[in-house]
Amino acid sequence: MHHLHHHLLLVLLISSLSTPVTAADKAQTTIRFSRDILPLLARKCFACHGPADQESGLALHLRKRAIGKTDSDHRAIVPGHPNQSQLLARVRSTDPSIRMPHDGPPLTRDEIRRLETWIAQGARYEKHWSFVPPRRARPPAAHSNRHVRSPIDRFVLARLQPRNLDLSPEADPHTLVRRLSLDLVGLL
Repeated sequence: MHHLHHHLLLVLLISSLSTPVTAADKAQTTIRFSRDILPLLARKCFACHGPADQESGLALHLRKRAIGKTDSDHRAIVPGHPNQSQLLARVRSTDPSIRMPHDGPPLTRDEIRRLETWIAQGARYEKHWSFVPPRRARPPAAHSNRHVRSPIDRFVLARLQPRNLDLSPEADPHTLVRRLSLDLVGLL
């Protein structure tokens, strides 16, 4: 039983040394609008300040309207200045008459921290990835040109070589036809 206590103490000591990412470390990460902010705004704010309804002249789905003055002559978002942003003042408030969102539970500390960090980082709105034109990627240099038949092979080799792996040997025509038939019927 005495050994069990020592092992338990050792496990607790090791787990305390391997702490998760701290709040200070999280603040250093870049907050992305489409990944971190847009879903939050859509869930908590768009019912009153989104595409269908813009109460008090605030439309949070459009950057120009979100950083501009509202009907009450305030700016909901002041890029780079979270403490001057009315949006944060409203979501932080404990006064039910001014707290946002009016309907539903208040934002969590993590959600407020995300908004603060995003505004501090400039409150950048970005286009949805499907509206961003693709860029042609330059194929990386391969250490061995033995298997390179197309630029795609260079991308594959660039991922394999750091792991000391190589491309599989080329399959014979019979195997390729078998794989094709299995793929076409949905078994591969």
